Amino acid sequence: MTNPIRILLVDDSPYFLEVARDFLAYQESFTVVGVATEGDEAIARSRELQPDVILLDLNLARSSGLDLIPVFRRNLPGAKIIVLTMMEETSYRPAALLAGADDFVPKNDMGNRLVTVIHSLMGRSEPALTSSRAEESKRLGERFYQSILEDISELIIRFLPDGTLTYANDVYCRYYGKSREELIGSNFIDAAADDFPQKLREHFRSFTPEQPVSTFEQFDILPNGEMRWREWVDRAFFGDDGRIVEFQSTGRDITERKRIEAELRGSQAQLAGVIHSTMDALITIDEDHRITLFNPAAEQMFKCPASEAVSSPLERFIPEAVRGKHRGFVRAYGRSGETRRTMQTRTLDLTCLRADGTLFPGEISISQFEANDRKTFIASVRDVTERKRAEDALREGERRYRLLFEANPHPMWVYDLESLRFLAVNDAAMVHYGYSREEFLGMTLLDIRPPEDRARLLDNVAAVTEGLDEAGDWRHIKKDGSLIDVEITSHTLDFDGYRAEVVLVNDITERKRAEEKLAASEAELRALFAAMRDVVLIIDRDGVYRKIAPTDPALLYRPPEELLGKTLQDVFPPEEAEKFLAATHRVLETKQVEQIEYELPINGRRVWFSASITPMTKDTTVWVARDVTERKHAEERIQNQLNRLNALREIDLAITSTFDMRVSLDILLSQTVKHLSVDAASVLLLDASTGVLKFEAGIGFRTNAPRSANVKLGKSYAGKAALERRVVRIQHLTDEPDNLLLTAHWKGENFVSYHAMPLIVKGKVLGVLEVFHRSTVNHDEEWYEFFELLAGQAAIAVDNTQLFSASQRELMERRRAEEELRKLNTELEERVEERTTDLKRLNLELERAVRVKDEFLANMSHELRTPLNAIIGLSESLAEKTVGELNEKQAKYVGVIAESGQHLLELINDILDLAKIEAGQIRLDRDKVNVSAVCQSGLRMIHQLANKKNLEVSFEMDAGLGLIRADERRLKQMLVNLLSNAVKFTPEGGRIGLEVRGNRRANIVQFIVWDTGIGIEEDDLERLFRPFVQLDSEFSRKITGTGLGLALVAQMARLHGGGVSVESQPGKGSRFTITLPWESAAITGSLPRRATERLSAEKPGTERARRTILLVEDTEDVIVLIGDYLEHAGYKVEVARNGLDGIAQARKVRPDLILMDIQMPDMDGLEATRQLRTEGGFERTPIIALTALAMPGDRDRALAAGMDEYISKPINLKSMLKVIQRFLAGEENPGE
Repeated sequence: MTNPIRILLVDDSPYFLEVARDFLAYQESFTVVGVATEGDEAIARSRELQPDVILLDLNLARSSGLDLIPVFRRNLPGAKIIVLTMMEETSYRPAALLAGADDFVPKNDMGNRLVTVIHSLMGRSEPALTSSRAEESKRLGERFYQSILEDISELIIRFLPDGTLTYANDVYCRYYGKSREELIGSNFIDAAADDFPQKLREHFRSFTPEQPVSTFEQFDILPNGEMRWREWVDRAFFGDDGRIVEFQSTGRDITERKRIEAELRGSQAQLAGVIHSTMDALITIDEDHRITLFNPAAEQMFKCPASEAVSSPLERFIPEAVRGKHRGFVRAYGRSGETRRTMQTRTLDLTCLRADGTLFPGEISISQFEANDRKTFIASVRDVTERKRAEDALREGERRYRLLFEANPHPMWVYDLESLRFLAVNDAAMVHYGYSREEFLGMTLLDIRPPEDRARLLDNVAAVTEGLDEAGDWRHIKKDGSLIDVEITSHTLDFDGYRAEVVLVNDITERKRAEEKLAASEAELRALFAAMRDVVLIIDRDGVYRKIAPTDPALLYRPPEELLGKTLQDVFPPEEAEKFLAATHRVLETKQVEQIEYELPINGRRVWFSASITPMTKDTTVWVARDVTERKHAEERIQNQLNRLNALREIDLAITSTFDMRVSLDILLSQTVKHLSVDAASVLLLDASTGVLKFEAGIGFRTNAPRSANVKLGKSYAGKAALERRVVRIQHLTDEPDNLLLTAHWKGENFVSYHAMPLIVKGKVLGVLEVFHRSTVNHDEEWYEFFELLAGQAAIAVDNTQLFSASQRELMERRRAEEELRKLNTELEERVEERTTDLKRLNLELERAVRVKDEFLANMSHELRTPLNAIIGLSESLAEKTVGELNEKQAKYVGVIAESGQHLLELINDILDLAKIEAGQIRLDRDKVNVSAVCQSGLRMIHQLANKKNLEVSFEMDAGLGLIRADERRLKQMLVNLLSNAVKFTPEGGRIGLEVRGNRRANIVQFIVWDTGIGIEEDDLERLFRPFVQLDSEFSRKITGTGLGLALVAQMARLHGGGVSVESQPGKGSRFTITLPWESAAITGSLPRRATERLSAEKPGTERARRTILLVEDTEDVIVLIGDYLEHAGYKVEVARNGLDGIAQARKVRPDLILMDIQMPDMDGLEATRQLRTEGGFERTPIIALTALAMPGDRDRALAAGMDEYISKPINLKSMLKVIQRFLAGEENPGE
């Protein structure tokens, strides 16, 4: 029989322990070996009982279950730890497992899950129960769950989705002061206050089967007025249809936790404050001896910022000589055995190393604690440099004490307080007083005192107390009878069993004389203060004037006798007094010198002072105030200049941003009134044709009369300013003659003074700026300079506006001219429209003609290529001796036939190419082109012809050309055309050449073909590139040709975006230049890789050679030609003569490749190809088009129908064979 599983219960609820024991005892496979209610007890019981399973609550009275898990794991590695708690699973399960628990079971699910979890963890199958025991177990589980609900301290309710309560435990009822009968059936959501019901409904609607649990915190005010915090864990229960059928909420009182958290935050803040404010360096170090905390005191002490120190090794701050000793100490200290709950501190003295390399003595206190199985060391470092010095000084003092007594330059002695007898004297006393040591030791203090002082001496001795005593000034008698003034300092001590005093005597006879001199010096200082221009005051904390240094009465707010003993509040208005008193308090509190500035009315004028306030004692300050009135006035002048500059800038912005004169002048006049401090201002503009000044703008006038002031030059002060081109200044208008005053216009304005400044631009007077005062004022030169600047700005504004008005008038005249031109254009457009209608009709006719021409060329191409196919093909076949050997004459005839056919084919191709270009149906295939390769290929094509004529051929190319972007086939065609012409028109023994030049700056490439041939007349050059034109010359008539070659070269160059040119001299030769854009094709790249076909000759009779080729062709000559050639090459050829027959034959013979003509009776090749591609078995069969159609679009139509390749007639048999071998080789080697 299997031993029962031994279980230890750890929980602080006695009732839960009782119920849980009953529940577990009912399970035959379990036995509860013990219980524990707190952490230390649980650890001890687990060591004693060695259980198999520990059921652990997280929320114990004096400890946390999470802290116990690692301890259980160390002590009992084999035991299974299951967290059994009312804590919310989704929040606490990860933390429990992370701490080392094996599983997590909520108490409210214990009846369903606990037994299964225990058996699973122990590797045992769950024993089957009889129906009666199963029923009893279920009953116990329900009783257990119900007991948990009633016993636990949490609030538990169950309710419907609408908020209707279906259950509330006793704790909930007591908490809210209601009976269960009152609560069951009530709606707790509706009973909530304020807007909380809406928030609750939104909260409960957010639950989903994937997220059935949620937590929130709530602040409650209970019926008894108590305020508590609650944490609610809500769980939704879902039905089979996915809808919520009921909620369960568990509420825990977290008021104490909230209080602790608040206290913890305060403690953390306080701790942070302590760490940052302590004078000692605080450093924390991890197990790897790396720094994790470095407070500001440490930064200052070690002269190293925290950002640099943190994460660096501690040894950085330990001298190299003692680092080994330090490592040993840390290892020994780390093994000292302190637990995380103890922090033992050790203090030691070490020498520390600063970041700058300097050393200092330190007293270091080290503590150690352990958290999360990792040790942390805390080091508190105190710089004891000064203390060390003090200790050294103390030791040195003790050593020197006797020396000090003996070697002190001041007289010292020790005397008995009872008998006043001298017990010891130093050498200085003997020298100073004239007695020997033996004489002193036989005397008493009374012997060196004048008789009149002895009574006072006895009184002082009777009043001696322990410690230091300053007995004050005395008179002593020396041995020679002379009196000296001395200052006595004494200290009680035990001297060889006597209650004694040690006395230090300071002869102050000379000091007394010095004090007399000091008194005389102070008198001199008072005289010096009297001569100072600064005001010196002593003011205390209460604002009372304590002293006033003699000074100039003109700088005092009141006479000294009226200030001494008075407070600031007594002397100044409240606002001023408060300002001065606040400054006094700041200086006394901060002990820092402060500067203030203030203004006072003294003797009818405003005086500015700059005062320096310095703390003198803890309750008094010294004020030294200096007259800075002149400096202030200078600052005011500078500020006025700045204000005026800003005003000019604002005026300038107005002038440049608008051409509205009124806007510009209004801004200018407002700035004028403001910065010239005048009462009114106006601008009068001059009408040069009439000599009249007219009012344009004004500001500050009380009436409208000045706005109607239009005066002639010379009839007013404004006119005088304009005529004389200078400022007019009238300080007192009442003293001036009436003829220039414009009294009628200024009536009611009460103007006292007047100034006028002319507005001048480019030597031309445009008007006058006037300003008015209603009081008497005096202006300095700066005022007049600014007045002149404002007048200049006004002149610019007027001039800009007048220029703009003139340009507007010119613009209006131009618009009228444009309107007339528009009318003419309309008439012209009507005429053009009539002409356009005629042109459209002609274009339609032209398009029809082009279409007819294209159809004609297509038909001609087909009709000419078909017989040419037979001519060229049969001649090629005969030349290859496919029907037998030929004699010399037959071979010559066959060569003539082939050459003539090829010439005719080239003629047809040139005609078709020209037709395609003119129809805009040629599209260039631009790609990377190797310039050298194309040129060499073209030269090879004319090499044989050049050799026949014994011509010298040369080739030159600039370095670095490499690759360009072009249509390789068309470029080669152009070069071959020009090279062929060079060969044709150059007599035997001559020279031809090809040069390629690149011009990177112009971004062009030039291909130059030159010869030493017959040359061209200058009159013929303009006809050279026309189609079907051959120049009329004796030599040229011997050369066959169509006259299309140069026309094609010119058109091809044009399509490339370039052109062709020619230079020639009759009898000396010609030079043709093709110029193309240099479109670089990655010069450093390589040529595009071209597929290479293996065209190895196949011998008849091999398995590969017996491939079947279906030839679908309606022309007998072509059938004979191609059939014989392919059979000679080793292929089996089947023939069909139209599309329908071709489909039938293909189904029958299943060919490896099909050669398909396009134009055939009954069904053409395109339709036949489409049908074959739709049938099974022919999807991948190569189909090659054979056709005499060579017009634009023919190839695209063939490929679109499903054909793999396109060969135009007349057919080059060798080329055709290469294509066939490529497709068949690809079929056998699809990976190639």
